Amino acid sequence: MTSGSTPQTNGHFIKDLGPIFQVAYVEKDFREAIGRWNALGVGPFFVIERVPVPNIYKGQEREATLTLAFSYWGDMQVEIIQQYDEGPSVYRDWMDGSQAGIHHVCILVDDMAGIPERCAREGLSVEQEMKTASAHVIYARMHEGASHYVEFAQYAPGTGPLFDRIRDVCANWDGSDPIRSLGDFI
Repeated sequence: MTSGSTPQTNGHFIKDLGPIFQVAYVEKDFREAIGRWNALGVGPFFVIERVPVPNIYKGQEREATLTLAFSYWGDMQVEIIQQYDEGPSVYRDWMDGSQAGIHHVCILVDDMAGIPERCAREGLSVEQEMKTASAHVIYARMHEGASHYVEFAQYAPGTGPLFDRIRDVCANWDGSDPIRSLGDFI
């Protein structure tokens, strides 16, 4: 695909899989990033710190040590990610490129079957896949040379209701306790 060209979609588009549910940022200091969001009235953030996350990155089994922080602005989930180790991943690649701003947008799907093939058909490159107790996730680069990703996520039972509870807390946030433990909330 060349710059400005459109991939063959056969009348189907990635956007047809569902609306954007989440906007995510990869940061060098998640606490500082949370403070910037709190200043806008977004919070609290529910955080799980320094968790090892096994993944398949560009066909190789890897593990990344991550802090993940979740909040909501209305119905839009805001995620902040910080990677602590130097291992290759979609997060490290992005940070090493001195990127700023949005790392990825997330689309929730009911079934991951066929997602990699659909991405390939529509000009997206699958670069990382993760299967955890809470979700099955695929990151696809938007196009050759792009720095941003589309994340496809299929939640395990219980994950959706947990995020619904977080959204409800955020809707009524009074500014207190801007950083909260996700583990304590569960």
